[in-house]
Amino acid sequence: MITEWSLEEKLVAVVTDNAANVTAAIGQLQQTDGCWTVKHLPCFAHTLNLVVQQAVQSINDLKTKVKNIVTYFHKSTAAAAKLEELQEQIRPNQRPLKLKNDVVMRWNSTLHIPSKSNPHLIAVRGVATSK
Repeated sequence: MITEWSLEEKLVAVVTDNAANVTAAIGQLQQTDGCWTVKHLPCFAHTLNLVVQQAVQSINDLKTKVKNIVTYFHKSTAAAAKLEELQEQIRPNQRPLKLKNDVVMRWNSTLHIPSKSNPHLIAVRGVATSK
């Protein structure tokens, strides 16, 4: 394909995620075209995400608890309304904050769990104790 499209002189590197099938495909492509040499560069952001995901395994219990709380408020309109009401009492003249879950492919969302969850704690406790 590289030869067919006359890309031999134009293509110097291929950036991909670290998936084994993609890495193998690039290896096959290099072997198929024989003289074509190109650098295969794994995506730095993807590599960093994999490293961080492995590191945050140590806070898995916290992530699970936060995810359960956020899911509860997302599924219960009554609880969400009560949370918003309590936030307005605690933080008058400020917009209510939204509870957010982490996203597996975005490690910074996991990084922000403690800081994003903290402003909600008083209101979440208020909803929990008002049952």
